[in-house]
Amino acid sequence: MPQFTYEALAVGGGRTKGVLEAKSRQEALGHLSRLKLQPLRL
Repeated sequence: MPQFTYEALAVGGGRTKGVLEAKSRQEALGHLSRLKLQPLRL
């Protein structure tokens, strides 16, 4: 499964970075949304 590196804005305004596995970029964006993260870079 592909890995996606992201940088996102958390609800409190802090930035977070990480790597997640998803079948597609769309699925990765959905996962970040469910975590209440606003993606800045994927």
